[in-house]
Amino acid sequence: MTRRRIIFGISGLAIGFIVAFSWTRSYNNAMISEGQSRTSETGAAAPAGAAGEQAGMSAVREKIERAKNNPGDFNAQIDAAELYNQIGRFNEVVPLLERAYKIDGARAASMDIPIFLAHYYSEQKGYANAEKWYRAELDAKPKDADTLIELGATFIDREPPQPDKAIEYLQSVLKTSPNNAHALVHLTQAYLLKKDGRAAEDSLTKAKQADPGNKMIPDLEKQVSALKSGQQVVVPKE
Repeated sequence: MTRRRIIFGISGLAIGFIVAFSWTRSYNNAMISEGQSRTSETGAAAPAGAAGEQAGMSAVREKIERAKNNPGDFNAQIDAAELYNQIGRFNEVVPLLERAYKIDGARAASMDIPIFLAHYYSEQKGYANAEKWYRAELDAKPKDADTLIELGATFIDREPPQPDKAIEYLQSVLKTSPNNAHALVHLTQAYLLKKDGRAAEDSLTKAKQADPGNKMIPDLEKQVSALKSGQQVVVPKE
């Protein structure tokens, strides 16, 4: 599993796109501003909890409405996405980020939005959409090894799988990085799907040399042995 897969893994809810940190700061600033306003108007401070809650809800509503009413405003989409991200409503985050990318693809790519969306759809088993966003990431970062590997993996995970396409992308990485264990592990999966025992064993041997502690290796070894002995093969997934 790549570092970026961990950062963006939706199941772990560890969202990594670059702007996610700023919501807390804006929320706190809004609380302070609201509290000061109430103090100046009434001469007495409002209860801290009530003031904070009202200020927070006001900030949330304002940003969400601004995004809705200004579909061509890049920053408005990002601000609203931050808010939904903070409360775990990822189905709301995704369309906002897609809209932001449509408004300014280069800026969105600089914030790693395409790779976030690609991983999101991959986790949801929406591999066609995942492919679209991996390709968008490659438009911004041609020949990026991690992206090529993840794109190749989508062809392994699909139903039905397309191992030949997976092999094409994985081999393109291995041409320049022959010891890339992540690519070699997926390549072994692809050859298992093709029932090519010799190629699967070869790529697995290289994966073991590159990363002996990889957690996928024991399961892959069992399946390579099963394939060579004519038994049923169940390809392990990440």
